[in-house]
Amino acid sequence: MSKQNYIVYDYETGGLNPKTNPVTEVAMIAIHGETLEEIGRYTSFVQPYADLGYDQRALDITGITMEMINSGKDAKTVVKEMIEFIVKFGKGRSKKPIMCGHKITTFDNPFSEVLFKFAKKDFWKFVNSEVFIDTMWWSRMKSPIDADDHGKHALVAACNREGIELTDGHRAMNDTASNAQLVIRYLKAFRGAGESVVVVAKHSY
Repeated sequence: MSKQNYIVYDYETGGLNPKTNPVTEVAMIAIHGETLEEIGRYTSFVQPYADLGYDQRALDITGITMEMINSGKDAKTVVKEMIEFIVKFGKGRSKKPIMCGHKITTFDNPFSEVLFKFAKKDFWKFVNSEVFIDTMWWSRMKSPIDADDHGKHALVAACNREGIELTDGHRAMNDTASNAQLVIRYLKAFRGAGESVVVVAKHSY
C-alpha cells in the first residue's frame, strides 16, 4: 500500500485569534509520501472576510499590507483552491494527506477550521483528522531542553539546529519551504536515514 502524502502549510494572519482575526496569506507544499520529494506548491493572499479585524502589530511583523491583502483572492476561492490542492495530492488508503506545520496544533489548524467554515466547508473532511505533524513538538521531543539553547523551539531555532536556512520569515511560503525541509529531515531520521526521532501526534478533537 502506498504511503500517504504530506502537505506542509502555513498561514500569516491579522492577529492571534482565529475567531476575531482573519488569515491574510496561505502557503502549502506537497511532499511525496514515499520519496519525500516536493511535488506541488500553492500560495495566495486572502481578501478580508467575515468582518474579522486586523491587528496592526500582526501586519507589521509580517510586512503584509492591506494593499497586498486586497490584491489577493476572496476567501471562498482560496478555500476552494486549497481543497483542490489537498484532494489532488491525496494518496494511500484514506486518500487524505497528513498535514504538517509548526505549531499547527494551536494555531494553523484552528484558523483552518474558521476559514473553511466561512466557506461552508469542514476542514477535517479533506485531511487526515487523526494524525498530523507539528514540527514544534517534534523539535521539543528530539532536542532536550537542557542541551545548549535547545529550549528554543520556534521555527527558526528548529531549522537552525538542522542546518536549514530560514530567510524572510513570517511570510507564508518562506516559512512553509523551510518547514518542508525540516519535515523531510525529521521523516528521514524517523525512517532510519539519520539519527532516530520518535514522534506521534494525534488530532484531539
